[in-house]
Amino acid sequence: ITRGNDQIDIVVVALANQRGPAPVAQALYSETPESVERRAAHKAQRRMERAGLRMPKTKPSKRDRRHLMRMKTETEPD
Repeated sequence: ITRGNDQIDIVVVALANQRGPAPVAQALYSETPESVERRAAHKAQRRMERAGLRMPKTKPSKRDRRHLMRMKTETEPD
């Protein structure tokens, strides 16, 4: 199963005759230990990648946007 960036490997334990509540559906399959470890490693990697990212609390003002654009055009070679 692919959900977003995660890939989950499952083993179907049983099949239901009709659709039921989520807890019953979850009892019908189990995730492989390798899949659990792989998802945990990807989660830790994504957390480390986001560690240095600081999102501003507000949108930049018109003056701030112009300043950012000026800085970007000065540093990028044409």
